[in-house]
Amino acid sequence: FHAKDNPQPNCNRFKTVVKFTSNPNNEFVLDVFRGGCAGANEIFSSCEDIFSWSVNFHRAVTIPGAVGGECGCRFWDGVGNKPTTANHHLCSDNSATFYIRVRRRDGATPTCNNYTLEFSNGFYTGE
Repeated sequence: FHAKDNPQPNCNRFKTVVKFTSNPNNEFVLDVFRGGCAGANEIFSSCEDIFSWSVNFHRAVTIPGAVGGECGCRFWDGVGNKPTTANHHLCSDNSATFYIRVRRRDGATPTCNNYTLEFSNGFYTGE
């Protein structure tokens, strides 16, 4: 599925969530890939409950390229490669295609049970 981001100034609230709404006996797990199905694109493995990918947080970072979130953030000023306001990160478009693989948990007994998934793009901003 394609998760569309619409970056907002000050705090980008982008959050995409995939969760089981039905998973009898935790029989099934999710493997999540971002941008493609190759192994290098796998960002989460063997999730039994809920997966989320977001930028709606803030963490002070001192290492270039480290994940710091986008709440608060500022848009690029076109001159440098950093936000122009101290203690803010760069607002960016985090739109991406996510690929979800559902499989039986290792060691689970095969059954005819069904599972149900819920996909969200922005609904769970407060989690």
